[in-house]
Amino acid sequence: PIPCPTLRYRPGMTLKLFIALLAMSVLVAAAMGAAARLSFTRGFLGYLNEVGVQRMQRLAPRLADEYREYGGWDHLRHSRRDWFRLMRPSSDDSGPPDTADLLPELTGANFRLGLLDADGQSVAGFPELTADALRQSVIVDGEIVGWLALMPFQSLPEAADLRFLRQQRLASWFVGGAIVLLAAILAGLITQGLMRPVRGIAASTRRLANGDYGSRVDVATRDEIGRLGEDFNRLALTLERN
Repeated sequence: PIPCPTLRYRPGMTLKLFIALLAMSVLVAAAMGAAARLSFTRGFLGYLNEVGVQRMQRLAPRLADEYREYGGWDHLRHSRRDWFRLMRPSSDDSGPPDTADLLPELTGANFRLGLLDADGQSVAGFPELTADALRQSVIVDGEIVGWLALMPFQSLPEAADLRFLRQQRLASWFVGGAIVLLAAILAGLITQGLMRPVRGIAASTRRLANGDYGSRVDVATRDEIGRLGEDFNRLALTLERN
């Protein structure tokens, strides 16, 4: 018995070129998306930390006045209400209150603030301050009487609302999907444009093999495909003469 050959699907050049162009476009889009996300995360965290630093600079004079009025920090050690009173937006601060006072509350900077005495001991606010905390001195009559300390934001889930992060990811997926769709359309158009003269040469080759020696191809370019078309036309002319 004659063995039946196994039929295997082998993708043609058109499909291979389309896949190659699409894969390259997707990789470039993914790399750009990852770079943009990393840049956004670092820039956003830096912005949030800068908001906290500005908040400390605005609170330092208020705390200095508080120290002068009470003669120390003992009232803040035993009263969280007084600490929260100092954290509330105040019209006494310079600058617009919507950006100067409300923004730290919205970004969570107030919850990362803590007050230390001159010896570095915790007085009020965030109790888990570490060595990498940002510090702002509180000065009364030229003497440092305490420190405002801010724990820097280390990651986006700690710094911002998780819902905001999910919205950003969802938007990134929509943009990525649109980019992939656009890349597929462009890859298809480019593939068709590149393979059209190749298919024309292949069709002319089949006609030439079937005895149509007058078969010619239209040469419209001067690249490799154009030179291939010129070589085919010379071959067809030689066969026609002979």
